Amino acid sequence: MAQNIEKNLFARLSELIQNKIGLFFPPERWHDLERGVRAAALELGFEDTTSCIQGLLGSPVTKVQLDTLVAHLTVGETFFLRDESHFNALQHQILPDIFEKCAKKGKPPRFWSAACCTGEEPYTMAMVVDRMKPYWTAKDFSILATDINSRFLEKARKGIYTNWSLRNAPNWMVEKYFTVHGNNRFEVEKGLKKAIRFTNLNLVDPVYPSAVTHTEDVNVVFCRNVLMYFNQKLRDTVIERIAWALADNGWFFVGPSEAAFVEHPNLAHIRYPGAIIFQKQAARNKVQGADLVDTKAESAPVKRETPLPNFPARTPLTKRPPRVERTAPPRPEVDRAKKMEPLDADRMLDKALELVEKGNYDDAVNCLLEIISAADAKAGMKPDSRAMALLARTYANMGKLEEARKWGGKAVDADKLNPGHRYLLATVYAELGDSEKAADLLQASLFLDSRFILAHFTLGNTMKKQGKANEARRHFKNALSLLLDLDSDAVIPHSGGMTAGRLTEIVRSMILGD
Repeated sequence: MAQNIEKNLFARLSELIQNKIGLFFPPERWHDLERGVRAAALELGFEDTTSCIQGLLGSPVTKVQLDTLVAHLTVGETFFLRDESHFNALQHQILPDIFEKCAKKGKPPRFWSAACCTGEEPYTMAMVVDRMKPYWTAKDFSILATDINSRFLEKARKGIYTNWSLRNAPNWMVEKYFTVHGNNRFEVEKGLKKAIRFTNLNLVDPVYPSAVTHTEDVNVVFCRNVLMYFNQKLRDTVIERIAWALADNGWFFVGPSEAAFVEHPNLAHIRYPGAIIFQKQAARNKVQGADLVDTKAESAPVKRETPLPNFPARTPLTKRPPRVERTAPPRPEVDRAKKMEPLDADRMLDKALELVEKGNYDDAVNCLLEIISAADAKAGMKPDSRAMALLARTYANMGKLEEARKWGGKAVDADKLNPGHRYLLATVYAELGDSEKAADLLQASLFLDSRFILAHFTLGNTMKKQGKANEARRHFKNALSLLLDLDSDAVIPHSGGMTAGRLTEIVRSMILGD
């Protein structure tokens, strides 16, 4: 570290970078931090490293500054088929079971490469999955590839690599999935590119799991060689969120040196030849070709420091203890109704919301049903559509989609002019696979509120899936126009905490990807 730079400047910069992008630079790594900031300073137009640090600390960091820091502080060294034992396990042991279960549900398998760097990892995943197509009936699959480094993502989208990236690639991979362009330039086959969605996502941000970021109900998540750059608190938070993003029986891959970091009550350690991989919940059953190392699926739930996105969260990660029946008989519904004044209902609704955010779904359901039954029993009292909507959301979080549909419909009937209720019901129908009904409800939401950003965005996604590219693009542009009127730190309603700045990046990537 340069002697003329005060240590407290590096300490403050290290804290800033950790808060913004998660990278942890303790004092013993400050020389790496200085090297990266020195390169960023030249690009950002600062005279020297010190003035760059002072500028970053003295005013809010802009997106350009943050992207430049990310570009010079993140590591881009990777290659195709890195840690080959992971992909052997994926192909021979894990994919057949995933294909079978997804076929029964009528849904394509979903994969996520978190911290995908320059794209070698998600393209390898796509090649392995594509190789298995002769052995399964459904031919569609989707891979989400995310990274915080926009420059890495730009290179990944182009899909052009050199021999160095292919140094571990077998002949079958090169011959089938690459086109040679001149000397030492290999381009990934275009059909394979279409199976992958590259987008910016910061693992520090509480934007996953969420339908908005396509990070829910994922069958396989690769998050390799990134946890090592986080401190313990952030590692635990990221692992917790990824556990919630996984579908039941979903698989979680980390780097070989990172397996010791994963101590989660609902992720079982499964040992394959040369690799340890983690499976959610049902991994307690022994898998053919693998040894069960450790499972804590019956442990108590981990307390989350930040609430997960509103909808759709996944099934609770642990079994809840059976409820103890009350010895005294419950009071008649009419008695509760007489005592429940509007202020009481508001307090109970707040209590129910708190229970939902803590994951105590059974208690939340009981609380919400009590609010609803009290309103039903009291003459002249309007049905509480807020309680009905929250009940629908809670049932969706529990995976009880038919109950969610029923109560979402009741919420809409109770307050026909509430666009948020229709949006919630639309997301339930989307989860049920009824995209036409979901689209109708989203259109109705926009009729009631033409500035409903998430309705525009979700409808754009729905239209894109239906092959209606022009309509999808129109709704994405409408969402983008509305987002640009907001401060980047403003939280989008119904998004579970996503900021306008983050959603703006996602929408722009959707428009560019058309």
